[in-house]
Amino acid sequence: MRDLEAALARHPSAALAPQAAYELGNLRYAERNYAGARGAYEVAMARGVPRTLRTLARAGIGYAWEAERTFPKALEAFQAGLAELRPGEFYYDELLVDVARIQELSGNQAAAIETYRRVLRDVPGSLRADDVRSRLASLGVRP
Repeated sequence: MRDLEAALARHPSAALAPQAAYELGNLRYAERNYAGARGAYEVAMARGVPRTLRTLARAGIGYAWEAERTFPKALEAFQAGLAELRPGEFYYDELLVDVARIQELSGNQAAAIETYRRVLRDVPGSLRADDVRSRLASLGVRP
């Protein structure tokens, strides 16, 4: 991890700096350094990075807030990532499931149900469809 930090400090504008920052965020997250992970993910979202990396970094920020049980900020991060995507695009369904989970954890069951249903409606072939149906069943509703 120190090597990544040193490389980023020495070469902050290098072409691979955003990818290195994303990896650093993952390492910090694994160590439960959630604030540090969020900082690294912010660096990874620098101007001009590929949309896939930006999407993953936004999700990482949401997961770090969720790990600290700061659900409003987690929801904000997941929704920000979702706002840049359309149904069927990479990570769209994952971010929708993340939004629904946070809504559920925040006690907003009605919103969670609608968001889970949105996954099935927007991305019917989602790999998460079975998980979503299970969540809906556990909430006592039909898809």
